[in-house]
Amino acid sequence: MGNTAREINQMVHEAATKQKAMAKLKEDTEKIGFTTTAVDVRKKMQEELKKTKTDHSKTFMVILSVIAAVFVIAIIYQFVQLNRDAKREVWKRPVIEKEDVNKAKAFLAGILEKTNIRLAPYISPDAPSPWKRNTEKVYLEVKGHQYQILEVIADGKHLGKNALFKAACQSPDQNVKVDFLLVYSNNEFLILKSDKTMAATAAQGDAK
Repeated sequence: MGNTAREINQMVHEAATKQKAMAKLKEDTEKIGFTTTAVDVRKKMQEELKKTKTDHSKTFMVILSVIAAVFVIAIIYQFVQLNRDAKREVWKRPVIEKEDVNKAKAFLAGILEKTNIRLAPYISPDAPSPWKRNTEKVYLEVKGHQYQILEVIADGKHLGKNALFKAACQSPDQNVKVDFLLVYSNNEFLILKSDKTMAATAAQGDAK
């Protein structure tokens, strides 16, 4: 009976030991499997990162270079256009024909002789408002009083597409002088400015 009990106890002990060994083996196997899986996942992630990783700095530099090039081209284009306009108009001297002086004199003589015309259409639209008002005032004072045109000269120093002419007129008693600045635009003369001054002798006489 004693032997049978020992044998049973030994069998139970061996079974328990075997069960513990199996449990330990299972646990170790699971740990190894988890570690292996984790390593595999890490490797796969690293490979994917290597595949998808791009150098964004190069892309940014390319975009920045394109924008800078477009900006520089736009500035150069504007500069060239401004230079062309400057050479074409600002720095270009108007062509003045010999007969243009006589045309200017005839235009001014006709204005001074007439007494019933509206002067506004004969004043340049480019003239500042104060010049226009002064020209209207001067014309009302001198029209029909037989002012003599002393000289008409072309302004050779003027730059631009339109020619300018300076005209000097004098009253019959030589006490009043009127200077006109005429502009020749689109084949017609217009008054740009006028100034009225008293002759030196008349001014001295008024002072006395």
